[in-house]
Amino acid sequence: MIVTTFQNAERYYSLSNAIKTCVDYAKNNDLKSFEPGSYRVAEGIKVNINDFHCTATPKYEAHRKMVDIQIDLTGQEKCYVTNIDNGIIETPYNEDKDVEWFTVTSKATFNEILMNTDTLVILFPEDIHSPTIFHGCETIKKAIFKIDIELF
Repeated sequence: MIVTTFQNAERYYSLSNAIKTCVDYAKNNDLKSFEPGSYRVAEGIKVNINDFHCTATPKYEAHRKMVDIQIDLTGQEKCYVTNIDNGIIETPYNEDKDVEWFTVTSKATFNEILMNTDTLVILFPEDIHSPTIFHGCETIKKAIFKIDIELF
């Protein structure tokens, strides 16, 4: 997991050119004006634009084939993140959707991230995450860049 801002994102470009591609795409396009849906950014990279209703109940997910870069386009939210070793599989891996759902052990330690429109959160396959946790906004619009793990 990496938590940063648009101003500091270039520090992480050396990890993968895909990070730069996503940040540039976000800076050069008015993502708030995009209709909900999935858009191709580059080979192995897409961005999903969605409106979400925030909740107080965490639901933990992880992905095996994709790295997420999550950006709030409107509003703010909390996102809980922990290591996959703290998870217990609740719903088996769905290869078509690249998602696996978890419950977490009672001894799990979490990072609580307060996200807003300047925050970038990069989540790797080992990061169980529960985004869209209520933090002052009932609904948010966000961009979730999906990057093929092979680009890292």
